[in-house]
Amino acid sequence: MMRSQGKLWLVMLVALTVLIGVGTVKPVAAYNVVTEVSMEADCEMVSAVVHNLSNFFGFEEVELVVDGNVMLHTTLRLDPGQSFVFSGYWADYGIGLDDGQAHNVILRTDDDSVEMVIGPCGGGGDVDIEPGDFRTQTQGGWGTRARGNNPGVYRDAHFASCFPNGLTIGSAAGYSALFTTSAAVERFLPAGGQAGSFVMNYQDPTNTSAGVLAGQATALTLSVNFDLCDPNFGASDTNLAALIVVDENSACYGMSVQQVLGETNTVLAGLPSSFSASQINDCASKINENFVDGQQNNGFLGLP
Repeated sequence: MMRSQGKLWLVMLVALTVLIGVGTVKPVAAYNVVTEVSMEADCEMVSAVVHNLSNFFGFEEVELVVDGNVMLHTTLRLDPGQSFVFSGYWADYGIGLDDGQAHNVILRTDDDSVEMVIGPCGGGGDVDIEPGDFRTQTQGGWGTRARGNNPGVYRDAHFASCFPNGLTIGSAAGYSALFTTSAAVERFLPAGGQAGSFVMNYQDPTNTSAGVLAGQATALTLSVNFDLCDPNFGASDTNLAALIVVDENSACYGMSVQQVLGETNTVLAGLPSSFSASQINDCASKINENFVDGQQNNGFLGLP
């Protein structure tokens, strides 16, 4: 869309304001119209349609809500079957979305509404991530016996200093598993079986009721905490925990790595979650696979 479209929307709204007022009492009409709405939006622009389904004219209030805040409230006069199109740049209306976050957008009338999530907007993407900036390992990698320069060598050398109280997955509010040594982690990983939740507390287990999810959580916890503990784990000044899931097809789209890990622990603990064990396992698995050995980037994560 051309930038002039955004200015056109602004002119249209100003005209509406002059004619019927924004946020004032709706003018009296012979009939109440019935409307439906549709919307397309990205981090730069929004295009929306309000359609009068009725066979008579009337007036309808319209609101555009971004992250819970009403950014536009106006009243439209709609003829029978008329569609009114809003189209323009967010910036033309003083709406700044370039903050590295995902945003919830709602277009609504008295009769209908449409809701979508856009972003993360600004920053992000894998174009600014260079090889070696970040490192992850699969649960198989973190479960290797130390040899040469493999992940097991790093795990043995840094576990005690980076996990002085051991590594815990799950939550004290529910069930959890504690790994007290690097050797205990090696014996546990990789974990298999159907993703699920803990049904008891564990210490240095070799398997759990949570199946593969416990293994993915352990591997992700190792990568996140080693990155926080050791400045040489990854070259970037940004923490692995702060990276954002940028895969729009993922159930974790828009979440940070730390948020994914937190939700993984919630599911493991058997606490209420909006994610199934399978969904959160897929997110954790793809994070663990994204920067293996610091030599690859699968594009699942972007900068905040």
